[in-house]
Amino acid sequence: EDLTKVQSEELKDYLLKYFTKKMSRADIIKRLKRIQPKLTDEQADSVVQTETQALQNKSREIIFQDLDPQDKFKYKWLGPQDYRTTEICQKIKSKTIKGVSLEELRKVVKEESIAGGFDGSREWTPHVNCRHTFVKVI
Repeated sequence: EDLTKVQSEELKDYLLKYFTKKMSRADIIKRLKRIQPKLTDEQADSVVQTETQALQNKSREIIFQDLDPQDKFKYKWLGPQDYRTTEICQKIKSKTIKGVSLEELRKVVKEESIAGGFDGSREWTPHVNCRHTFVKVI
């Protein structure tokens, strides 16, 4: 929120490099704190976690759309089940456990994001620090 457009673009470019070159999370956090020195380590880590999840899930969507252009496959929300699992992700998992179309999954993620107090503007990121993704049901 406190980043300028230039800083945001710089961070995005850096995250893409991390994604392609497998840079360490610690290196990315250091870089982010150079871009925005006011961030704490925890805030920087939260940004890295959230943006990494968003990039990974967008990549998954592109791959699945290439493999399934008619949206005939079924997908479900998947991720850790522990004390950090949010109610938002738990509800998404429950609603998609048997598999839904990619379009339906997108809709459920957005609805639960909004219901959970987030604005739903990120397609595959229902909340900050999300650790969940989606997989094809076999």
